[in-house]
Amino acid sequence: MKKIDQYIIDHYKNETGPKIANHFGVTINAIRGRIYKLQKRGDLPSKETNTGQIKKGNIPFNKGMKGLVLNKNGGGKFKKGSIPHNAYPDGHISVREHSDGSVWKYIHFTGRQAHLCHRYLWEQAYGKLSRNDILKFKDGNSLNCTLDNLQKISRKEHIKNNRNETKRIASLKKMSQSDAVYSDKRVASTLVRGDEELKQYLIKNRQDLIELKRVALILRREIKKQKKQNGN
Repeated sequence: MKKIDQYIIDHYKNETGPKIANHFGVTINAIRGRIYKLQKRGDLPSKETNTGQIKKGNIPFNKGMKGLVLNKNGGGKFKKGSIPHNAYPDGHISVREHSDGSVWKYIHFTGRQAHLCHRYLWEQAYGKLSRNDILKFKDGNSLNCTLDNLQKISRKEHIKNNRNETKRIASLKKMSQSDAVYSDKRVASTLVRGDEELKQYLIKNRQDLIELKRVALILRREIKKQKKQNGN
């Protein structure tokens, strides 16, 4: 074993592991094991490899330079205050879709970040909104950006309204599930009107459509009940 170790120390930098293994008629794993032990013991230095890391004390080529200028005449650079040729004109309204699927109107001004249109209109009319203020669309349409359709509420009120709406929907769903009149079969029948094959398909594969129709039927019943109570 000492003979192998000494040979590895003498030829490690110039010969590959497989070549050393062939020289002694042993497996490559045996040689790798001896190399690992010699390196751990300090008898054999590790081969230097290029890891891509910046070595300690390295001085970057651009140290002390304000910026790399490839064109001495300054061509190809945007001048301060320059306006791109495709910039929107002042007052331009665009529509953007957010990641959650909601759609909003934005108003653009040269050299400034685009503003949400409804917030801009409100602040122009009534002053700046605080971080605690939220604008609510009365008709639920975020593209209807008129002052008559906007209502300012606090963030606390907004959370409370959303919580109440969630509870109301959950209550309707619970009511629909416990009401035999609105079973899956009956609701599916109102959707397909006599097509038994399609009715079975909806029951098995499209519970979302059945649930929507069930809620609509219950709402219709509740509206009729309220009208009757009010004498309408």
